[in-house]
Amino acid sequence: MFLDYHVHLENGPYERGWALRFLEAAERVGIQEVGLVEHGHRFVEARHLLDIPWAAQYCTERTDDFVNLVLSLKAGGYPVKLGIEMDYLRGKEEATQHYLEGHPWDYVIGSVHWDLAGDGTAFPFDHLDVTWPENEVNSIYRRYFGLVKEAVSSGLFDILGHLDVVKAAGQRPGLPYDGLLRETLAEIGNAGMCMEFSSAGLRKPAKETYPPRWYLRTARELGIPVVTASDAHYPRETGFKAGDLVIALYEAGYTTLTCWNGRQSYQVPLPDPPP
Repeated sequence: MFLDYHVHLENGPYERGWALRFLEAAERVGIQEVGLVEHGHRFVEARHLLDIPWAAQYCTERTDDFVNLVLSLKAGGYPVKLGIEMDYLRGKEEATQHYLEGHPWDYVIGSVHWDLAGDGTAFPFDHLDVTWPENEVNSIYRRYFGLVKEAVSSGLFDILGHLDVVKAAGQRPGLPYDGLLRETLAEIGNAGMCMEFSSAGLRKPAKETYPPRWYLRTARELGIPVVTASDAHYPRETGFKAGDLVIALYEAGYTTLTCWNGRQSYQVPLPDPPP
């Protein structure tokens, strides 16, 4: 089964016609199940979690409008799952859990995009228009992976989103970050958490999957289950490079993908790689 568990509707209305454009695009590239998600900071009910000026401009939607749209598609027999992508925000763990309760999520993706400061500001890790001073890149990577480990240990999330999205803009540390990636994979394995294998980085200056495909064998050896994802924000991006993801997973020794329903996981056979 081909899966794409990270598809955002945010660039259009929460209406059936807009959602169906993503599902039609998925069908054209052989995707058999789509996880529709949205960033938590889009919803007014979660405004208190990422309460910074950047997020305020996007915080315009109601959670129930999104949830009800996806549930109506499910009820109509469409192959969709209801997901949400939540930022891990240090100090906001209890409030995040409280927000997540009361909605029938199939899964929750946990991602690190920000490092909150005590003065109400936040440091962005993956903004493509931000260039870091060369002498700060190493420390920024260490900060990022430190927060990822906290996200994993928080117990809030089912899937870890785009593991090394800190590289999105193409800036790499002066020293290899293999050790940070391997340490983080070990944390994921110990927590029994699922990991997203995403093609989104191939559309960014990073020009690489999240995580790099050569870390998949380590992930498999650690027993880390995976979902495949495009992080699509427009219909044309749905299922982006899905075949390449499957080939990489086969080469790493994976034989199954992870599906979710009501925050419970189950395994389905990895599809045959494309010719």
